[in-house]
Amino acid sequence: QYYDVPRGISLIELKERIGIRLPYPVVAAHVNYKAENLDFLLYKPKDVEFLDASSASGIRCYTRTLNMILACAIHELYPQADLRVEHPISKGYYCILQWKKDHEQPLTPDMIAAIKERMHQIISEDRKIIEEEKQTKEVIKMFGSRADGESTIFETLGNPYCRYFRMGDYIDYYTSVLMPSSGYVTVFDLEPYYDGMLLRVPSMKNPLELEESVPMGKMFDVFQEYGDWNKLLNINNVADFNVACRNNKSFIMIKLAEALHEKKIAIIADDIAARKGTRFVLISGPSSSGKTTFSKRLQIQLLVNGIKPVIISMDNYFVNRVDTPRDENGDWDFENINALDLPYFRQQMSDLLEGKEVELPTYSFEKGERIFEGKRLRLDKDSVIILEGLHAQYPPRSNLQNLCLRPHHDQYRQPQLDSHHRYPSPSPHSPRLQIPQLLRSRDHLPLPFRHARRREVDLPLPGGSRRDVQLRLALRVGGTQTPCRANPRRSTEVLR
Repeated sequence: QYYDVPRGISLIELKERIGIRLPYPVVAAHVNYKAENLDFLLYKPKDVEFLDASSASGIRCYTRTLNMILACAIHELYPQADLRVEHPISKGYYCILQWKKDHEQPLTPDMIAAIKERMHQIISEDRKIIEEEKQTKEVIKMFGSRADGESTIFETLGNPYCRYFRMGDYIDYYTSVLMPSSGYVTVFDLEPYYDGMLLRVPSMKNPLELEESVPMGKMFDVFQEYGDWNKLLNINNVADFNVACRNNKSFIMIKLAEALHEKKIAIIADDIAARKGTRFVLISGPSSSGKTTFSKRLQIQLLVNGIKPVIISMDNYFVNRVDTPRDENGDWDFENINALDLPYFRQQMSDLLEGKEVELPTYSFEKGERIFEGKRLRLDKDSVIILEGLHAQYPPRSNLQNLCLRPHHDQYRQPQLDSHHRYPSPSPHSPRLQIPQLLRSRDHLPLPFRHARRREVDLPLPGGSRRDVQLRLALRVGGTQTPCRANPRRSTEVLR
């Protein structure tokens, strides 16, 4: 629908003028498919879509604003400390305080309660949030006194001007838009979590309610290990990565990351060898997370332990295309567990355990059917089957669960631009994984790309209780996980 409006009208004024009503309060808007705050002024014809917190861009905008309020509250109560948002966990954000030298002290429940009370005070004052822009050298001076070293990100961007946000006397830096004022935040909580605190955010399904917190002990341990690895690499954020590359240390970083990864795989192999009677190792994770590569590296380490591993891809047990279940949009749903020929898969696994010889299938994504190429297999007594694939989170048979070890391999955590600003990710508010509709395999590449789509899939992540081991990459150079020279002027959110 088209509207004639005065030149220079703001999005807030436009919303009131045309009477926009969404299920939940409006927090931002897409202007020509780019996220903009509600103070954005319109001077030319634009396509405008108003957003509430039930949208992906909307909840990100809400969370960024909430982060700024939390950082401001900490700055006002504890000037010698800065907020550090470590990682998303338990449907919230795990946060700690980063103290200046000689001012370290533990974070106590009373301190968390005081911070929460100050946040409520800031929200009740409805402080205006203003976007400003200055020469980079001036912005570096403004942020130079921070304990988190946030000014380093500006030094490595190479931009003559940088933008930042101001709320009263407090300034902060974000790559995308925030809500117009602190009063727009209505739902949040802050509670003790391990040795830090958990910032709880609204649910996308109902932004008027908090996400239900779930225990995720194993996932927390993995994130902590990931942080420890990054400390060894001396890479805490994108700015550190930029500095290391500028100082020609990228080769050393890659070698160290590979060594840490190989050491972890060796530990997993030792654990498998120590578990007498283990016949299955199930390796699950999203597409392109490195399951196949990890399986082959684990295979070498198991051979060192005197175990004869056999790798079987669960992708080869898909049902024929005509029998593949479809989702609510009528598209093939390869992530559905029923996309696998479960009876056939279980029968083959049982036959292998009984010492029988079986002919392994190969699934052709191009033809959409299972084919046989004469690959025959019989297990030795000291053999272990490595099953890798998205669906490897499920045991092959219920009465074989005690014979399984379930590592999980993923690249879930996104890098941080600075101490409390994460690099934009598809779904930072909840532990969801982005995977393509077609599991990648060499023989399906000719398949028309129109059949491949990306979707969010809720995997049984909470607590990692289904897994014995979780593994992740310490650093991924040259991929999307640690971008070099992240540019806040270009990393705006775009409607996809």
